[in-house]
Amino acid sequence: MASADRRLNVAIVSGGWGVVAHLPAWRLLANKVQVVGIMTSREETATAAARAHEIPRAYWDIDALCADPDIDIVDVGTQPRIRQALVAAVLAAGKHCYSGMPFATDTAWSRRLLDAQQAAGVVGAVDATIQAVPAVARMKELIDEGAIGDIWFAQTRFNQQLFNQPPAGWPYKWFAEERSGASALRNLGAHALHVLVHMLGPVHEAIGQNQRFLDRWTFADGDVIEPATPDTAMALLKFRSGALASLTTSWVAADAAGWSLEVHGSRGRLLAEGTAFPTAQGTRLYQGDVGSGYVPVGHWVEVPERLRTLPGSLLDPDWPDKDQAARRATGPQDLVMGRLFRAMIGAIETGAQAQPGFAQAHHVQHVVDAIIRSDGSRSWETVDD
Repeated sequence: MASADRRLNVAIVSGGWGVVAHLPAWRLLANKVQVVGIMTSREETATAAARAHEIPRAYWDIDALCADPDIDIVDVGTQPRIRQALVAAVLAAGKHCYSGMPFATDTAWSRRLLDAQQAAGVVGAVDATIQAVPAVARMKELIDEGAIGDIWFAQTRFNQQLFNQPPAGWPYKWFAEERSGASALRNLGAHALHVLVHMLGPVHEAIGQNQRFLDRWTFADGDVIEPATPDTAMALLKFRSGALASLTTSWVAADAAGWSLEVHGSRGRLLAEGTAFPTAQGTRLYQGDVGSGYVPVGHWVEVPERLRTLPGSLLDPDWPDKDQAARRATGPQDLVMGRLFRAMIGAIETGAQAQPGFAQAHHVQHVVDAIIRSDGSRSWETVDD
């Protein structure tokens, strides 16, 4: 348990999305944390990133980062095949860890990471950002309050057109590599599954299909990749509660509509929708009650201000240093990631488990692997973690 009287020191492992999205969100919580380190795979890129973003310490070796006694939290990005070993090193060093997604390449690794986190007695949080979107957080509250009664079934989709006509210089070409731990199901599908599990509880059984439709990714500069990873998955899920759900996900869906989750209960329906990748501003929530007509009557739900703001941060209108707030660099998911980071800090201060945490990520990994197994067995597979 950390003292609430001192700021926690954060190191970010990523010179890409880590500085684009994570760094600005960490810096929103300037009264709680400070980013003091950045790590990339090479000395020259690490020192360049540290200079460019005014971060005092640069690392290009995970052992050196883990040996630094001043580092409290390590935010680990990069692809899962590489990341999972880095996360293991962070946990072995007794440091709190924020892990990117997909969480691991398989359940053996996710089990190893969960066991290591629990043995170390540190906080492990995962980058399941959708459940921190204000409209989604309100959806969870309404379900828990019984607003739509007993939950019967749900439908979720997460579709994007990432590789139909990809731009030149796309930084995530490793998505095509089979051993990377990437696929539409492992990436987009895992994000959608985290929300489903958060809303409806653990999954008991799964059946699905996981395949590739687009065999060539042709980039704007003429570069061509023949991917080895599946780009589309569909699944049916049975929850331990008795509820059912369907999942559809693809990263080659033409004119894709993004993410949605529709939950039906004995007394009504809730629908959350977010175009592209769900954001605080771009996601809306609708609610409808049981009626006698064939036309749905769902109405837009106003999300409470307490979920749309981040008190005690640079986003707070009452932040005392107005110049500091005005000068801050902005990121694409500031409010959402700020909510996740603040929850992680709260868990560190109180000795609680993070939400979303490593335990939920391990369960989601089991669901993903069950869907993949069922593609071969052509039968329902038990999710047993």
